[in-house]
Amino acid sequence: MNKMTTWLMMGLLSAAAVTGWSKTAGLWKDGRSEITDGMLKTLREAGWQTVLLTGEDMQDTAKLADMDVIFLPGGWNGYNFADFNARRSLVKFVAGGKGVLAGAFRSGYVRTANRPIFPQVGATYNRVNGPYISSSGDSELAKAIDQPFCPGGWDHLVVKVGPLGKVFAVSGKDPVGVYGDVYGGRYLVFGAFLGMDAKSNAMQGTARQVLLKSFEWLDGAPELSAADKAKQEAQADLDFMRREKLWDWTLNERGPDRSPGVLPQIRDSLALPLESRQFTLEHMSRYLSGKQLDTCLATADELKKAVDTLDTNFRKESAEVTARIGRMTVDELTADNPVLNYSNVLQLIEATPGKTDEDKTSMKRAAQRGEYAPKQTALFLN
Repeated sequence: MNKMTTWLMMGLLSAAAVTGWSKTAGLWKDGRSEITDGMLKTLREAGWQTVLLTGEDMQDTAKLADMDVIFLPGGWNGYNFADFNARRSLVKFVAGGKGVLAGAFRSGYVRTANRPIFPQVGATYNRVNGPYISSSGDSELAKAIDQPFCPGGWDHLVVKVGPLGKVFAVSGKDPVGVYGDVYGGRYLVFGAFLGMDAKSNAMQGTARQVLLKSFEWLDGAPELSAADKAKQEAQADLDFMRREKLWDWTLNERGPDRSPGVLPQIRDSLALPLESRQFTLEHMSRYLSGKQLDTCLATADELKKAVDTLDTNFRKESAEVTARIGRMTVDELTADNPVLNYSNVLQLIEATPGKTDEDKTSMKRAAQRGEYAPKQTALFLN
């Protein structure tokens, strides 16, 4: 070993000793992240090495493997900030015994259209009416909130608590902070902008305590053996892909997507002309009498029965699709997913009956891009 190499190694060791870095935190960085110098300074003072992650980085499982905790800060109007591959990587990351902190708008679909990453723990779905956040319960996370505080402005979000979620922070009676063990790791949702107002100086007081305690708790998941890690990752990945496909087919509520699933779209397209005529006839019946009234009401009733039959069939088909997806293997789940199996999807599009060459060409282009390519593909093929 020459002198230059020796000096270099000594310098690296000295730097590590000075900084005290023992853990690495990855922070998602995009135009809506709200990462401040004060936030980074706070984490570094607590011994965390900080690494900024791009969208491509979030799809790189090898790069994520070097992180101990991932923080998803900010997110206001960051629509579809984590695409299919990024969500899948984050799920595998947590299942491998690591932790993710989803801050502010990063865990749900308020002012975004983000699909939740771990809805079984929690997901943001609405806005809070009051600015102050207080503790709830007696967990170590709740104890970090020693007084009501208002981090990062008034845009606090209500969390829909999943079966694995536990509440540690509230605004009034609304859950704002939720945490939970999931697969082999940990997930924490905090519906506020932690650290956003620490522009240059390190964070202080309650906000600092909450941020650092969150990182500490996320990093405290029990270590997994190689066999347990592989088992948890495989199960988490399978559940993720089933959930994504289920949303593609059956989603029928406000959020997280900008459009309903395949089956509700088909139902709505068939129901719209029936219901529009039904409602028109019901309205016009107020101005009729005698046989005209009887005919009008009878026709409206027939249309209503047709819609009722349509809804019965829709519910039956939804139940059957849900059960079928719940039995699918990984190979079956990926066969018609253009994100994961584009070449096979091209063949399926080409073989779809009743479509023109122009339709097929347009669908092939759509299958190459966009957050909703799997849903669009399923709608086209079926």
